[in-house]
Parts: sequence; structure tokens; C-alpha cells
Amino acid sequence: MELNEREEKVWRQVQVDLADEPVATPDHVVRMTHWCQKMGRELGANLEVLTAGALVHDIGVPINRKEHFLVGRDRGAAVLKASGLPEEKIGKAVHVLESHSRYGGPQPETLEAQIGQDSDAL
Repeated sequence: MELNEREEKVWRQVQVDLADEPVATPDHVVRMTHWCQKMGRELGANLEVLTAGALVHDIGVPINRKEHFLVGRDRGAAVLKASGLPEEKIGKAVHVLESHSRYGGPQPETLEAQIGQDSDAL
């Protein structure tokens, strides 16, 4: 997983939010983000949006595991905003978060969201 300075800031917060999480662990986020970046490079995705969405994709698990892909939207957006991610990219990154689960949430509507869903399934 390769991160720039802004992404490192997001990553540090995600580690705090998921510190006590037994399933959606920070290690899982590392693996999912790695696969997103690998596939994203090969498929021409916007890596800034994709990486941001991958990093926060499970941030809602401690709030509500069953609907984490929905309840995590606000928390994910807040973390991304605090990191300085441009506003026009936050919504796209949050779409990666909300559509990553195969068990609910909206269908992926962008290449980045499709890659996020596939990467989470690996």
C-alpha cells in the first residue's frame, strides 16, 4: 500500500477508529487498499479517489456492523475532509465506501467503486 501525505493522515485516523475491531481490522484495510491500487493502476482509475475510498471503506463497522456501508458515509466524509481531500473528490470516495459491500448498499456506479467492491471480495 503506497500512500501520500494526505492519505497517511486518513490512514492514521482509520487505525484509531478500527483499533478494537476484530474483523474489519486495519490489516484488512491494508489488503483491500493494496488490491484497489493494483487494479486501479491497471484499469486507469482515479487513484486518489479510489485510495481514499478504500482507506475509509469499513470505518462504519464500529458504528453498526450490519449497515456499516451506509452509516459510515458521514464518518468517512468527515475523515476525508479533515485530511484535505478536495470536496469534489469526497463524494466519489464515499461512493467507493457505500457500494463496496456485496450485502447491501447502492450498486457501484463508477470504475473506482467497482474496483472497491471487487477488492473487498478478494
